[in-house]
Amino acid sequence: MRARAAAALAAAMDAVAPARPDAWRFTTDVAGTPLAGEAVSDGDWLDLTVPAAEPRAVLQDWRALERNAALPAGVRLVAAAGGVGLRVDVPIAADVDAVPHLRAAVGALAAAAGLGGAPAIAGAAAPPATDAAPERIAAMRFAAAPRGADEWTVDLAVPDFATRAVVRRAPDATLAVAVALVDEAPRAFSEAGRRAVARLLGRVATLVRLARPAVDAGAPASLRFEALGVRADAAALDHACGALAAACRLAAVETTALLVDDTLARRFLALDPAAAVARAA
Repeated sequence: MRARAAAALAAAMDAVAPARPDAWRFTTDVAGTPLAGEAVSDGDWLDLTVPAAEPRAVLQDWRALERNAALPAGVRLVAAAGGVGLRVDVPIAADVDAVPHLRAAVGALAAAAGLGGAPAIAGAAAPPATDAAPERIAAMRFAAAPRGADEWTVDLAVPDFATRAVVRRAPDATLAVAVALVDEAPRAFSEAGRRAVARLLGRVATLVRLARPAVDAGAPASLRFEALGVRADAAALDHACGALAAACRLAAVETTALLVDDTLARRFLALDPAAAVARAA
């Protein structure tokens, strides 16, 4: 697996150097500007992370969730060494041509970092057609049911969390998977609740592959975990739904509690050393 990861990186990047076991530093050119970051091999995946311009405190801010919602598909803010990173998870299993996926990931990271991503994704494989999406969704290990012509609902089998994920066709012929974290927004989320949830979901985004916490600006009821740019095949959908299920097990019930209980949210922030440092700064 390490050899496969190193070979794929060498084919997709301009320069690659070992950083530590199962990790490499990479540099590649994007429209004349170098993009540098780190790739970490984890089983059948490579996690690519580049530095973000935001300060580390942003991960405790509701605006981080709004920023995630505006990032290119697959990119999310995470805690990284020394600050905040932009991350994309890339499949490198033996049955996947990893190089086009790496090139597409570089393009997305470059766009997220404000470098312009079009040159980096040149030569990337076209997304698979979704004409067979219903059959592929039916082949998932998660139970799915159609909801209209281009949507399906999926039971993530998360204890104490009945909300079903929704799979939709995306304009680029991939699939988008999302699960709502609130049934409806209360009249207002407290500032403490927002900060506590942002901190919690920022941790989950760092720990759980593919799961991006996001909320649309000005629409708190849109708070969700999402996996975008998912290939229209059963294995990729299972990975995406499994990631959202893991994220929901870690944080779905807790998110609701923090949003509706201001006292609990304040206690959570008080127990979090990083949050305490940010408040004092």
